[in-house]
This record gives sequence, structure tokens and C-alpha cells, in this order.
Amino acid sequence: MVVVLVLVVAWGRQPLWLWAPAALATWQLQETMRRSLMCSLSHRRAVLGDAISYLGQAALMWHGLWAGWVSLERAFVVMAITSAAAALIQALQLKPAPVEIRELRETAKSYWAFGRWILYTSFASVLSAQAFHWVLSLFQGPEATASFQAALNVLGIAHPLMFGLGNLLAPAISKANVAAGSRVAWRTTQRHGIHFGLLLLPYFSLVFAVPSKLLSWLYGPISPYLSMDYQLRLLSLAYCLLFFAHINVSFLTNIGDVRSTFNIQLLVATLSIGVALPLAAIFGSTGACAGVLLVNLAKFLFAFYFRRCRTFAAVAEPRTALPDAVSLINSSPISSS
Repeated sequence: MVVVLVLVVAWGRQPLWLWAPAALATWQLQETMRRSLMCSLSHRRAVLGDAISYLGQAALMWHGLWAGWVSLERAFVVMAITSAAAALIQALQLKPAPVEIRELRETAKSYWAFGRWILYTSFASVLSAQAFHWVLSLFQGPEATASFQAALNVLGIAHPLMFGLGNLLAPAISKANVAAGSRVAWRTTQRHGIHFGLLLLPYFSLVFAVPSKLLSWLYGPISPYLSMDYQLRLLSLAYCLLFFAHINVSFLTNIGDVRSTFNIQLLVATLSIGVALPLAAIFGSTGACAGVLLVNLAKFLFAFYFRRCRTFAAVAEPRTALPDAVSLINSSPISSS
């Protein structure tokens, strides 16, 4: 919020001083509430608040475009109001209890001990992902940046499923790991990964097979982006690799091996800075798509290696409790969801 405020002041947009930080704060509050519901596998209960927050934002902005009242400031107002309303509904569902300051300090210490590595990982991930747009804009101009984003939009349809997979894997892997160890947790990961793969991989294959058709359907028959079929094929392969990397990274994160996930992202960020970003700077949107493919290939290989090391290390775990644990997991709501 401090960074946002500094940028808003430097930009001279006074109405944003209140609404940009408010949108950020209420969004994070609602995100905390919805993830609390999801951690107990209460996804159905989370739907109402999520619909108000995300679908509500889309509906209000669509109405604003139609009515002609849309502006940057009003967009942040819409985000803040819908996020606050959704957070209130999900708080009523959760019924959070008050806590003592001492208890809050202990919780903060434990969260920081575990969560700081996830924070470092997320920071490196965001920087390396956004850097492609920045580099393209700096070295190739806004047209190349727009072309790259136009290609990403076609694959963006897969994002809700990727997010959904992550939301499901977090409690499923954690529960399996506590009940029976990391080897059974990996089998649980594979089972859910296959289910989502059956939904995602056919779409990636379609993008690879007929990219020009999809571009035409999305942007119209006279769009300047129709010639980006080669770039779209590169990105479809990149997203396939991202899906497999996501499964391995989710497994490591949710069994508590957050140091490995940080090391993976650090290696990926190093490769991105050293190789992938120069490709974008030199070859424009095509180089950026090739860079994304290279980065996701590296992420998958690193994640696969760390995950294999972790599951091989689990061979020494006691196996006497596995049959009962497996039956427990197979009969739980996780497997049916």
C-alpha cells in the first residue's frame, strides 16, 4: 500500500489516494476469508462471496462501459466495494472469534517462519513474469507488448482451472501428508492432477493445432494479431510445461518443503534474467514467447528434480500405517471433489 501511495502521489491522481489502497486492502481481506473457507474444503460456501467480488466487479465495469461512467478511479471504487461486500459475507460464514494480542504474536511468528519462503518465492515469480512486459515496452515499444499480451490472453482461459487446482491441492496434499506421509501425498497430487489435466491439456492441444482460428474468434477477422500463430504455438507448449511444474511445486509447498520451492523460483528467475529477457529485448513478442517456453521448461525440470529427491527421501518412512491412511484418504471428501 505504501508503494501504491507513492506512485499515486508521483502521478498526481488525488482521487486514487484513498481508493487504490482501499481496493488493495479489501481484496486481501476477502482473499484471506475465501482461503480460510477453502482450507476446510468448503468451496461451495465460498462461491457466494467470490461471485459478488469477481463477477460483481465484471458486471459493474461492463455496465460502466455501457453507461459511459468508467474511469480509473471508479474502477478502484468498484473493486473496493465488491471486495468489502464479499469479505463481509464470508466473515459471517466463518464467524471468526476474537484473539488475544499474545496469541496473535505467536501466530505471526509461526506464519513468518513458514511463510517468508513463500513470500520470497512469490516476489521472484511476480518480478520474472512482469519483466517480459517491461522489457518489451522498453526495447520494442507498446506494439510488441500488446502483441505479447494478445497471445497470452488466448491461454488465459486456463487460469481459472490452474487457480482451482492450486486451491484444491493445498488442503488435499496437506491432509494426505499428515495422515500417511509424502509418498501418499504425491499419489493424491497425481490423482487430482490427472483430473485437471483432462480438462486443460485438450485446450492447449487445440491452441497448438488451430491458433489462427482462435485468434480470429477472439479478436475478429481483420485483427492485426491473426499472424501470431507461431507465437501462440510456443505459448501452448509453455503452458503445458507450466501445468506439470505447477503440480510438482504445489506438492513441495504443501508438504512444507518451502525452501525447495524458493530455490526453484530463484533458479528460474536467474535463467529468466540471463537468457529469456534478452530474447524478448532482441526478438520482440516472438522472443518473449520463446523466453516463456524456456522459463517454464526450466521450472518443470527443476521442480521435477526437487520433487523426485523429496519422494525418494520418503522411502525410509514407516509403511505400517499406510493401508489405513490410504483408505482414510480415499473415503474422504477430497477424493470425491
